[in-house]
Amino acid sequence: MKIVTKILPALCIMLVAIMFSGCSIKAPVVSVNGCLVSWNWVTNATEYEVNVNGTSYFTTDNNYNLAPLIQKSRTIKEVRVRAITSNSFLSNSGYSDMLTVAVGDKILDTPQNFKVDISTNSYICSWDTVANADYYCIKLVNLDNNSEQYFATNGRSYNLYGATNESGSYQAFVFAYSNSQSHIYAPSELSNSVDFMMDVTLDTPKGITLSKVSGSIICSWPTIPEAESYSLSILNGETYTVPNNVNVDTQSFNLSSKGLTLNAGEAIFACVGAVGAENSGYTESPYTDMASIFGTGTKNDFQAVKYDFLGDTFDLVADNYDELQTIVWYTIFYRINEIQCYINYKITDNSLKNIFQSAIQSYNEIRHLQYAITPLGSGAYSLRINYVNPMYPTKTTDKSSAQYLGVQPKNYTDTPRDDSYNDFAIENREKTFLVYNSEQLYYVVQNGYRPIFPGGDSPAEVAYEAAKDVLRDIVSDDMSDYEKTVAIYEWVCYTAHYDHTVIDIDAEIAAGLRAESISNYRSFYIEGMLFDGGQVVCDGISKTFALLCGIEDIECYKVIGIGSYTGSSSQTEVDHAWNKVKLDLVGNDGIGEWYAVDATQNDFTDNISTEYLTHMSFLKTDEWMSTVLHHREVYPCTDVANTEFSFYANSTYDGSSDYVISSASELSEIANFAKSTFSSVEFIIDLDDFADYNYVNTCAVFNKGTVRANIYSMRIDDEGIKPYVIFLVYYSTY
Repeated sequence: MKIVTKILPALCIMLVAIMFSGCSIKAPVVSVNGCLVSWNWVTNATEYEVNVNGTSYFTTDNNYNLAPLIQKSRTIKEVRVRAITSNSFLSNSGYSDMLTVAVGDKILDTPQNFKVDISTNSYICSWDTVANADYYCIKLVNLDNNSEQYFATNGRSYNLYGATNESGSYQAFVFAYSNSQSHIYAPSELSNSVDFMMDVTLDTPKGITLSKVSGSIICSWPTIPEAESYSLSILNGETYTVPNNVNVDTQSFNLSSKGLTLNAGEAIFACVGAVGAENSGYTESPYTDMASIFGTGTKNDFQAVKYDFLGDTFDLVADNYDELQTIVWYTIFYRINEIQCYINYKITDNSLKNIFQSAIQSYNEIRHLQYAITPLGSGAYSLRINYVNPMYPTKTTDKSSAQYLGVQPKNYTDTPRDDSYNDFAIENREKTFLVYNSEQLYYVVQNGYRPIFPGGDSPAEVAYEAAKDVLRDIVSDDMSDYEKTVAIYEWVCYTAHYDHTVIDIDAEIAAGLRAESISNYRSFYIEGMLFDGGQVVCDGISKTFALLCGIEDIECYKVIGIGSYTGSSSQTEVDHAWNKVKLDLVGNDGIGEWYAVDATQNDFTDNISTEYLTHMSFLKTDEWMSTVLHHREVYPCTDVANTEFSFYANSTYDGSSDYVISSASELSEIANFAKSTFSSVEFIIDLDDFADYNYVNTCAVFNKGTVRANIYSMRIDDEGIKPYVIFLVYYSTY
């Protein structure tokens, strides 16, 4: 029997090999849009071979841009694609059907006004639309070695951040191309060129360890060749600069030489970031996850050492579930790879995994992680965590919605602060908390703390300073909290361009078609809003709103829940995030009330490509969010928004008249105002007063000579909420 037991697994493997030998994966189904060849994701494929006129190119994406080949030669290309697999039991697919990609004789117009706007971690190219163009292609030339790269998009902008891993001098162009299968248009000539210096963020060291060697505490990590030094940060607030030794594969630093000790019951947590030389073109990397090392000792020793997590003082001995939850939250917040703790209350072996899992899942900012629990004896346990989502996001997509520029914010300050202004309300907060990344940054700010940073330019500090730059431009000290909130809200809505592409990618990952982490896309973070021209989804929008309000000391936090965007309870539920903000608008009692704000929903969309700034779901109640928008809080908030404040009734367009229209004469008045100022106007009509809201869409009062009113409306009428209609009117010439 023992022999049979050993042989069976081998027999099973042989049977599987026989079953699958000779089986090939499916061939991709290929299509062409413009010069972008695309195909479906193929199960078990690790890469794809794109054969163009007999020459093979390889990619791990599900598309390939032929524009560089056509733009250079303007010839007919025959294209076929096959899927390649690394599965030893399967074979590569056959080739897809052959597609002909051809161009005509009529050359498209060259894109005009090509420019590259550079800010921290952002290189956004933009240009004017070209008639009959379906796609555009950025040509990026490294002037130091004359290498070329090409990037396709069907939008009018593209962020080159992360496009290359080499810093230096670059030159960029753009050209337009059309649907090659129509055989009508040839790609345009190259646009004007833009020369610029491109910085590259250094790679984050991987595999940091803390160990005890001959009585000394040694921190080690892999060498980053381009680094000049390293910033070693200890969670006690100390930061050390360590010169880079390029002659070794592993860097090391003796923490004991700086007086650090590891007594009984103590722990040390450390992380490290790579730092480039000044003016080298290599900027500081994000910090690593936290390595840890624990001293020996009894349970009493570990009870004597205290830690702080946003107001909770705790030790590494959990006397109940709440204390265990705090230990776990602290671990996840700081991305500590291992925590050792005692469980000092009765549990069973069967419940061990469940209580740790419950504590992990209750941390509402969690994205993706893997964990393992190991008993250490005498009630001590080790929780090891592998964080799948990155410390700092790096990926962007090539398409998002565009904001309609004719509908602009109207409530920014008339007296912007000086560029050196730093007397923000948050600077008066006495409570501080050390943060390394933007996730930690917004979280501590919304919890009432002033962030402090390790030495160097951490991603958290870079985002913090960028947020302050926004506030210097749009608010001033003489504005009320309400006025500041309106300005912040309008900036967030107007700046945000919803990233529909990343949502599609998320669906593909969920379906198992992509083996990557969706959490690496900047659209889910403050970085997408501050550095990518507002290319974000609801997560990035709500985090940024909470951060900006918090810097002005306006209480605000992100709400995590489920949303429906069509106003129908039958709509498939999707993950969603919005905000709650506290303002003193009723009774002026000094206490204030909580209001719900959904800045994502406030951008009207007439299609997925164009957005219009409105105030539809601004300062609403939880009931309104739930009943009208079908929002549901996954982590119910203790602060209830049960007061509604009407922006429309409490704002005026001419200094005296509000935005609530209740008669035909008021409709004419607001129309005449919009005509005379040639500006957009947003207003509501109560259906009790105006039964036929479609009347506005055909109303002659909005048309004047060669000017035409474009009217966009949304009826808010659902389940017991008093119905009204929001109208957004903006003008264009015939």
